[in-house]
Amino acid sequence: MADVNEMATAAMAAQFEALRAEIAARSQAQSNALQLAVTAFGALAGLRFSQYGDARLLLVIPIVAAVLGLVWFDHAANIFNLGDFIKDRIVPAWKQAAKLADLPDYEQFIRGYERKRMVILRSFGLPPFLVFIFLPAAALVLAFDAPQWDWAFWSLVGLDLALLAIVIAYWLPFALGPRPSPPPEAG
Repeated sequence: MADVNEMATAAMAAQFEALRAEIAARSQAQSNALQLAVTAFGALAGLRFSQYGDARLLLVIPIVAAVLGLVWFDHAANIFNLGDFIKDRIVPAWKQAAKLADLPDYEQFIRGYERKRMVILRSFGLPPFLVFIFLPAAALVLAFDAPQWDWAFWSLVGLDLALLAIVIAYWLPFALGPRPSPPPEAG
C-alpha cells in the first residue's frame, strides 16, 4: 500500500510541476503579447507620422490589438483554470495521499489576494484596457485625419469597431472580477 501512495504522490508532484510550468509559459506569452502590441503600435504610429505617412495606417492598430489582446485574455483565462485545477484537485489529493490535514497552497492564497479590487484593476483592468482598448480606439479616432475616406477606409473602420467590441467583451469579465470559484466536482 505504501508503494501505491508513493506512486500517487509522485504522479501528483509531476502533474503539479507540469501545470506550474505551463502557467509560467503562459505568463511569459502574456508578457510577450503586451510587448509586441506596444512595439507594433509604435512602429505603425511612427510610419503614420513620417514625412509620407498616411493616417489610414492607424487603422491597422486595432486589428493588431485585437489579435494580441485575445491571445492575452486566452492565456489569462487558462492560467486561472490551471490554478483552479491545482487548488481544487491536485492539492486536496496530495493532502489525502500524504495523510496531512493541511499543506501550504499558493493557489488558495493568490485567489484571496485577487479578490481585492485594486489588485484586479492593477492586473486585469488598466494594463489590458490601455494597450488593447484605449490605444486602438485612439488610433481609430486619429485615422479620421486621412486625406480620403473611401470604401477601404470605411471597411477598416467597421472591422476595427467590431474587433474593439469583441476585445471589450473579453476584457469586461476580468476588469469586473473577482472571478467566482468553480463549483466543487461531485464524486
